[in-house]
Amino acid sequence: MKFRALAAASLGLLVFTVAGCAADTSNPDDETASDDIESLGEALATQLTVPSGDVTLKVTTYGGSAGASTLILINGGPGLSDDYMTTIKNLASSRVRVVTYDQRGMAPSTKPKTSGYGLSRQVADLEAIRNRLNVPTLHVLGHSWGGAVALAYAGAHPGRVASLALIDNMPPTFAQTGAGHERAGARIESLQASGRIPKKVPDNVGDDCSPGMRAVLPAYFHNPWFPIPASLSKRCSASVSGATVEAITNYDLTKELKPLTMPTLILFGGDDLFGLQWQQQTAAALPRTAPTRVTLPGCGHYPWVECPKTFYPALRDFYHRRTTLKL
Repeated sequence: MKFRALAAASLGLLVFTVAGCAADTSNPDDETASDDIESLGEALATQLTVPSGDVTLKVTTYGGSAGASTLILINGGPGLSDDYMTTIKNLASSRVRVVTYDQRGMAPSTKPKTSGYGLSRQVADLEAIRNRLNVPTLHVLGHSWGGAVALAYAGAHPGRVASLALIDNMPPTFAQTGAGHERAGARIESLQASGRIPKKVPDNVGDDCSPGMRAVLPAYFHNPWFPIPASLSKRCSASVSGATVEAITNYDLTKELKPLTMPTLILFGGDDLFGLQWQQQTAAALPRTAPTRVTLPGCGHYPWVECPKTFYPALRDFYHRRTTLKL
């Protein structure tokens, strides 16, 4: 299945070794699934609106007292909301402020009038958020497509990135991304042949691509019968996804990444449908960071959902050993 055909089949979405990781069968919607996760009530959430060029971004912060470090989460997609990273936001505490945001075009953030959806605009949005938060540096965590945004931001503003955590991230080049989508297409087709995914993926309902996304999500898990939380397909915009895919065609971040030196984690589920080649390619593009590479066996593209009891310790270990961020 060719890249653009796969993009259509999987809604245009670019969401597109620690030993002993067994797939976790606890309720993935339970935000206390891991004993290490402190539940924060929604009362501690603060909503901000941040202008960035011709868009206004909806930003939410959790926790953090005076002097707290700032950890910003960049969700995948493109064309998804920040809802699906619900559990990770509970890393917030008095010491750590966690920040999420809906990317440009995803309501309640506004659509660009003329500036578009390219990586340079995504980078400008992150820098606008950092300025609004009035912090000198960010600990940046990006998942899937959000990993490509994180890489682009680190390349453009290396002095503003205290650490870089890449979770099942899109790789440094568009060509590598396309090859990963070929691998993902084969997995989707295999699950269609077995009956787990319908042979005809449901059509969008207007701009809403969540019906089709729900249909193909089993391919994103090591165990295709894993109980998938509703938050993973809560909001999905076909127009934002399509416009962003078109805007990033032929991107290549290798030149910007080579000189980077910040502490870096590259964590992948061992059975990510896009293949561990993405992890290897990312590590090769970041030689001076001496990246910490973690592969979690028995996990797919959403390791904090499928394997929370090994994902969170691995994340904390990186931050404790290589950064000043204390979760």
